[in-house]
Amino acid sequence: MRLIYAVIENGMELVYAVIENGMDLVYAVLENGMEIVYAVIENGMDLVYAVVENGMEIVYAVIENVMGLVYAMIENGMDLVYAVVENGMELVYAVIENGMELVYAVIENGMDLVYEAIENGMELVHAVTKNGMRV
Repeated sequence: MRLIYAVIENGMELVYAVIENGMDLVYAVLENGMEIVYAVIENGMDLVYAVVENGMEIVYAVIENVMGLVYAMIENGMDLVYAVVENGMELVYAVIENGMELVYAVIENGMDLVYEAIENGMELVHAVTKNGMRV
């Protein structure tokens, strides 16, 4: 195992460049301010994290078991953007959950689904194609 650490532990600035069991790990971390950047390959899974945890701004670009996941999040304001491929299903979410504005562009089992919803004001717009039929 090859380990490279550049660490200031009281100020909590940590930089790791690590190969452990064939897994490349790179950490750039300010733990008191909670700004965390990870560029990681674990078991063939590419993980890239850019995180500010106190301000809750989180950006994930992840490939896990051939599932491509991209997250751009501000969790306190609940602004969420997902671009996801899970089991052949392509999902795109642009969401503000407190204000309940939801936009979904989804392909599930060959079905194209597009949702634009403002749930408090109850305005719902669905443009849907199922098996080649626009509904």
